[in-house]
Amino acid sequence: MATAPGSPAGPTAFPELNEVLEEVFGRVQAVLGQNFVGAYLTGSFALGAGDVHSECDFLVVTEVRVSEEQEQSLRDLHDELPTRPSTGRNTWKAPTPRGATSDP
Repeated sequence: MATAPGSPAGPTAFPELNEVLEEVFGRVQAVLGQNFVGAYLTGSFALGAGDVHSECDFLVVTEVRVSEEQEQSLRDLHDELPTRPSTGRNTWKAPTPRGATSDP
């Protein structure tokens, strides 16, 4: 996960959360392959205001709509997250094709 010079060693100030995000985003990229455009924090963490009580909201952007198989794999990953220790709460939207202006 790339970071800007002078920024924390990840997208948030919380090393455990950064490790989880790196793993989750890697797994999402593996599921989507070339369809993966990026994964972006939204909400309080995107604004630098997230704390230990905050949800970690993120959005996954794809080139085109995901296949049924990709969608099921992503749903399985999403369902797994709350069962992991130390992941806290999370929220993510369905993968959104690049250029989409509304939820699919």
